[in-house]
Amino acid sequence: MSTDDLVTFMLQVCHRMIGLNRKKLNLIVSVRKVVTVPYEEYLAMLKAEKQQELLEQLAVMVRYGRHGNSNIRVPRQEWQEMTAAIREAGLGNSIRDALDLMRQRAMRESGEVIRVVPAAATSIQALEKVTMMSDGIDDTEEIIKCIFCLEEMAKGCEVTRMPCSHIFHGPCIEKWLKERSHMCPICRFKLPTGD
Repeated sequence: MSTDDLVTFMLQVCHRMIGLNRKKLNLIVSVRKVVTVPYEEYLAMLKAEKQQELLEQLAVMVRYGRHGNSNIRVPRQEWQEMTAAIREAGLGNSIRDALDLMRQRAMRESGEVIRVVPAAATSIQALEKVTMMSDGIDDTEEIIKCIFCLEEMAKGCEVTRMPCSHIFHGPCIEKWLKERSHMCPICRFKLPTGD
């Protein structure tokens, strides 16, 4: 029975009841709708849902790390598992591919035009350059990684420290500050702009 047939039938019942000189009529109608989806579409829906969950997990890993510290501090095993899951879900071959996909989706969904305000060249040049004194692993055995390239910051590696104390690989943060934003990508600390 189609929905139209059901409505027609219910109206006929109502007319009969009103014909019996009823003054009040309480009617409760419950309609259950079943949607049939082809199997291929169902599999695609499941895959899209799994991909979205995976991207949300990755966003948490990148945004907060394990302890919300300035750099990503996630055990190597978790990064390897995430990379394997990204490949399996068809989101690319690496974490960087998945992050690029997330960025593209966010831009597309926001519909906003984001105004790029780069940092002043003098403030970029004035950033402190330091050498990593530890082996890139903190006291909890977690690897310290640059949030841009996701590579380890090993002992002896030269890194750039923002005034807010967050550290990054020099070329990574310089590219960000010149091309993307005058703010720290972690805490939004603002460097002077050329404006």
